[in-house]
Amino acid sequence: MRRLLIPRSSTELVVGRDLPREPDVVTAEIFDCGLIGESALRALDHAHRELISTTTRLVPRGGRLWAQLVESESLHGLNQVGVVEGFDLSPFNVASTRGYFPARIGCHAHTVLAPAFRLLDFDFDEPLAPRTRHLTVPVTTDGIAHALVMWFELDLGNGIRVSNHSAGSSHWEQAVQTFPTPVTARAGTTVRLTVRHDLDALTLGLERTRL
Repeated sequence: MRRLLIPRSSTELVVGRDLPREPDVVTAEIFDCGLIGESALRALDHAHRELISTTTRLVPRGGRLWAQLVESESLHGLNQVGVVEGFDLSPFNVASTRGYFPARIGCHAHTVLAPAFRLLDFDFDEPLAPRTRHLTVPVTTDGIAHALVMWFELDLGNGIRVSNHSAGSSHWEQAVQTFPTPVTARAGTTVRLTVRHDLDALTLGLERTRL
């Protein structure tokens, strides 16, 4: 069997020039802790438009992003700063990470404020497109919502799944999105979460809803 290594990004490949025909199988591991941060969706979108046929098998075939609302001054402090030794350092927050960042959740004290919920589902067998979702999240524990903790679940087919949930042994960390202004959450109420992705990054917004 002839094997060929092509030293190019998949988004630079052209069928008929680099590949003799559409591939039978496309597989990739370009997923970061929050699933989409390493241009995975862009690469898959290009593959759908330029490389694969209706019979091509993609591995993984899909993914799901889970999320959980937590109170954690420790996690919030990784990305936000306030008064330190009497000095207001909050102006430095202009340099804070706007998207999610990796962290080992088990290494930080935290309180779970709401059950885990499905944030986004991705079917890699279908063409991908930007998406916006509005979710209402029921709060089960009083606290201050400092961050959203996220983890993925990849479907490799035949019942095989890979996840970076904190309870597992994955080399991936979890994805953490801190909120610049934490939101007070009360058990029995809800918070409203808006999530958007443009194939390149996630944007999250959180606000408290009234009874």
